[in-house]
Amino acid sequence: MIYDKNDPKKSATFRLMISIAKYKQSHKLMQNKQELYKCEKLPCFGNCHTLLFIYYPSGVIEGRLSIFRIIRISGFKMSGSGRANKSGLGYEVEKKMEANYDREEAAGTPTHVVNWVNAILGSEHDPIPGTDWKSICNHLRDGVALCKLVNILLKKDGKSPITFQKKVMSPFVAMTNIENFNKGCEQYGLEKEFQFQSGDLWEVRKGPFLNVINCLHSLGFCSNSKKVIPAYTGEIVKYLDNE
Repeated sequence: MIYDKNDPKKSATFRLMISIAKYKQSHKLMQNKQELYKCEKLPCFGNCHTLLFIYYPSGVIEGRLSIFRIIRISGFKMSGSGRANKSGLGYEVEKKMEANYDREEAAGTPTHVVNWVNAILGSEHDPIPGTDWKSICNHLRDGVALCKLVNILLKKDGKSPITFQKKVMSPFVAMTNIENFNKGCEQYGLEKEFQFQSGDLWEVRKGPFLNVINCLHSLGFCSNSKKVIPAYTGEIVKYLDNE
């Protein structure tokens, strides 16, 4: 359903299918001005509420009801140019993360991760087609392969599987899958500090994607501690994103 900017009341009150959910990153996203293109306030739900619509790099509009409640509107595509350029400290941090990813790539860590993930998944999911960061990121981006991966590990460990959506028709579903994957990792025994934020994967940016590789790398060693076959053979990560 496309958001009708000319008639927001009609769109919001009838067939827009707005999902209101607790979203743990909402506060962070609101604070990170460098991630926003522009904001505008539009009247909605009669005169009872005013929604703040935020234009994100993904092209999806989100309206914030409160710090911990947001509205996600699927199907609205943003016009205009691409992502706003980072500057200052944000730029330096991301460039450092990209350099650290390059070091991990040179050490073969992403290749080890891809080989292990494909081996664990087997026929359960299409294999990751390449070892470059974009191939890995785009293949895992909807969260489906990740959820299947952690469910296989949970089953081997005698634990209940997580729920996830196999058909991903919106960014909201994809990021929900990613969050469920993180919950599955925690249930499996992976410490929270090794998890990543949904945006690290969904936004397809080389620097933040290092967090995804680090998570899968750590998950591999966690599975090794449980004697899972096939074993993960990756080298110990030397360069982390916060160094």
